[in-house]
Amino acid sequence: MSDFRTLKGLYIKHVSSDPSNIVKGDIWYNTTTQTLKVAPQVPGTWAAGENAPATARDMGGCGTTTAAAYFGGRLTSTGEATNATFEYDGTDYSTSGNLPNARSQLVGFGTQTAGVCVGHASGGALTEEYNGSTWAEGGDLNNGRTNGAGCGTLTAGLYMGGAEPPPGSTAIEEYDGSSWASNPNSLTTGRNNFAGVGTQTAALGAGGYSQPPATVYNNTEEYDGSAVSSGGDLNTARKQFRGTGTQTAGVVFGGSAPGATGATEEYDGSAWTTQGSMGTARYAFGAGSNSPQNTGVVMCGYTGTADQLATEEYTSGAAGIKSVDTT
Repeated sequence: MSDFRTLKGLYIKHVSSDPSNIVKGDIWYNTTTQTLKVAPQVPGTWAAGENAPATARDMGGCGTTTAAAYFGGRLTSTGEATNATFEYDGTDYSTSGNLPNARSQLVGFGTQTAGVCVGHASGGALTEEYNGSTWAEGGDLNNGRTNGAGCGTLTAGLYMGGAEPPPGSTAIEEYDGSSWASNPNSLTTGRNNFAGVGTQTAALGAGGYSQPPATVYNNTEEYDGSAVSSGGDLNTARKQFRGTGTQTAGVVFGGSAPGATGATEEYDGSAWTTQGSMGTARYAFGAGSNSPQNTGVVMCGYTGTADQLATEEYTSGAAGIKSVDTT
């Protein structure tokens, strides 16, 4: 009979006590308890945070769980765009400086003290920069469009895709803090309302939507600063959702699939793994876009029937310990 080492080429380590620094995929034999053990990943979870002071949908967001901001968006009661900006410190919200231009269907990225808001509902090219208290106009996109995906920082930002022209833009533009430069390479799939994760030179775009014909995607594309390549497919195809983290350790959450979903998935650079769902399924929300994979924050949005004030915070699962029955 073949043993594990013959089959896998790996030796199972023997230890007298369980390791304290386990990671997902570890396997060992505890000689004290005479037990074979493995370390599977425990799914990530969501917890309720403080309610936002005002609700909207199709807003932009930036920052981290303990230093986030959301801005702009559309008021359901009137359909009008808002210019309000609110900051979140992980516990409470506060009001900050208004956007110079009220608008919705935005992309946001960067940090709470160096953020970017780009695009708007009419397919505009407008970019505005945030310093933690006030907004100032930045350089316009070369190709005005709405509902693209963004990531990165104020001085090294990225904007991909968008709704114009139909069925969806494939354009990629990079921001240096003052102007946008178009990359000659482009997305393979033209799309809008998708999640952008990572940095200007190591990003991914996942999911999204195009029409006509109306299509909701589950595919992922990776961008290395010049070229685009295919990544792993989402388990849940969706649109109008957000993400955070890096190209090799990302997380996306929520969206419309086509109804509201709370589905959460983590990416390891090649494949997506399903995590615990959000407490309230929703889409078109704001989110901190610069958190690491193990944390995230979502605020406001729409369930399909009602606007939301609820804030939720994400914590990635740690590796657990499970004994294996070898009898």
